[in-house]
Amino acid sequence: MEYLSSTDLGLLNIGNRPTFLVSAREEVLDITLCSSRISHELTNCHVSDEESLSDHRYILFEHVNVTSQTLRFRNPRSTNWDLFTDLVAVKFHGYSPSIDNPSHLDEAVDTTTAFIMEAFEEACPLRSVKTTRGTPWWNSDLAKLRQQCRKSWNRRRSAGSEAFRSARKAYQKALRSAERSGWKNLCTNVSSLSEASRLNKILAKSKDFQVNELRLPNGDFTSSDEEVLECLFSTHFPGCVDITSSDEPDVFSCSYDSLASARSIITLESIEWALNSFAPFKSPGADGIYPILLQNEFDHFKHVLKQLLVCKNGSH
Repeated sequence: MEYLSSTDLGLLNIGNRPTFLVSAREEVLDITLCSSRISHELTNCHVSDEESLSDHRYILFEHVNVTSQTLRFRNPRSTNWDLFTDLVAVKFHGYSPSIDNPSHLDEAVDTTTAFIMEAFEEACPLRSVKTTRGTPWWNSDLAKLRQQCRKSWNRRRSAGSEAFRSARKAYQKALRSAERSGWKNLCTNVSSLSEASRLNKILAKSKDFQVNELRLPNGDFTSSDEEVLECLFSTHFPGCVDITSSDEPDVFSCSYDSLASARSIITLESIEWALNSFAPFKSPGADGIYPILLQNEFDHFKHVLKQLLVCKNGSH
């Protein structure tokens, strides 16, 4: 009760209907909490008579003044490529940045990125998310067992509860087996970078798999995300030093040999080869640019891209 008072949480439980039922006992074990800010919006909180196929019963309530939020995203596979080509051609026509110092280089990179992303966003408008993919490990056998379990629950008064308990046990056993088999198959089939990336996205959606605490060399544990990153950097990249913007020179310091070496390595052919080595729809980086955006329209900004890479790698 002290915790609820200190966190401004209220208890929604009403009545004494049991929320936990087993063959030997039934109790009110589950509680429903909410903040006082929305407690007046929650009504009709009650324990449902519907069979949950678990030892715990469903706790239902109604939430008034709920507005649905439509998720929207851009699908690069649905891009209008003809429109994208026309927009990129217009934006990069006559564009040739003058780069004399690091700030000019950053401005040129930002401008180039903006040109590409503006064309992409116009050629690939936002669309509503439609979720049609079901649970991969669910199958018809589980559906039949669940249906049989619900029928046994509805007939428990005439046929007795033993048939229901047997049907529920069989369903829960098959459900756990299907979940484990599905997860095992997913993990064992990871044989490429794209599949590993997909697995990483699945794990990243759950807070249970996030790195929260690491043991430091002095025996203490990290207490923030910043300390976690510092610990990882010092462990995997010992001796690394942070470089701030104040450490960068105001002008490029570039010798003729280093510039000539950069120009000999960074050619239009090598840049195009590097871009084509990526999967077209590989997840973009922080700039949001998919590889296919660079691969399809390379001819329109290849000289700008080469200039940026030469200036970046030929200076020190």
